[in-house]
Amino acid sequence: MIPDLPSLELKLVLNSRGRTEGARKYYLIDSTEFPDRPGVYVLRYSGHPLSRMQGESPILKIGKADVSIRNRFENYNHMRHVTMETKSLIDLLDELPQPTNVRLIHFLAHEKHPAPLVVDFYFPNAQETPREIEKQLLREYFLAHRELPPLNFGFH
Repeated sequence: MIPDLPSLELKLVLNSRGRTEGARKYYLIDSTEFPDRPGVYVLRYSGHPLSRMQGESPILKIGKADVSIRNRFENYNHMRHVTMETKSLIDLLDELPQPTNVRLIHFLAHEKHPAPLVVDFYFPNAQETPREIEKQLLREYFLAHRELPPLNFGFH
């Protein structure tokens, strides 16, 4: 499947609009150029495949947004305090709600990345939904690699 838009680099930026000095020290995903429509997103390394159970792939996460991809990434930002957190990911997952958001924000802020992170976008046509596209992409990934992308929890 070919993305519907050119890839956008995923960047963390300082929360310059935070109301307090403490809030301004956190990082946010810069989603200003992300599409404001329903669809599916694929987060991947640009040109850097990872070893999988079978083969290699640069894909880290396949996700969907039923309302707006931009809103979905802004929702990840609700865990912005994780960008400055010193606790381990295991402790944070035990303490905080929204484990998907915690995992992604922690990964973006605390891992060393061997290549730029980019996001590809796929949009449903009149006969399909974001969920159907996401499921198709996850199925293709699973069949090719015998596992799901590292930041995906599972099929749903």
